[in-house]
Amino acid sequence: MVVLDDLQWADAASVALLIDVARQLRGTRILILSTSRTAIGAEESLPNLTADTGTEQISLGGLTRDAVLELLAASGLSMPRDHLDWVVERTGGNPFLVRELAQMLAETGSSTTSVPERVVDVTTYRVRQLSDPAQGSCGRQR
Repeated sequence: MVVLDDLQWADAASVALLIDVARQLRGTRILILSTSRTAIGAEESLPNLTADTGTEQISLGGLTRDAVLELLAASGLSMPRDHLDWVVERTGGNPFLVRELAQMLAETGSSTTSVPERVVDVTTYRVRQLSDPAQGSCGRQR
């Protein structure tokens, strides 16, 4: 098994190499799993990979309201229905954000518009990993 994470950062040559390797490995017992946070619509060659036989594309979205409820129960957190709806709406079902907001609600007892400190820390860390031009564009997006 070969795992390639964050394919959205791959350049055209890397995607072309991935397509070639995937074709050559067809029929073998080797699995290539690649992930991408966003659709790579600007990349011309990626559709060739997903259109090829032996490949499968799975799009993942946020957790449903019921799945959020299950996640919170598994985490030992429970909350009133109106708070649950607020968490689902604010997080889009992102499991990391669901847990962090639910923890904040459990600790403070109120749904505020503030972002939990851990979310800010993780986001800051991830933005620092980007190039200077990419960091600049992060500050301009809202």
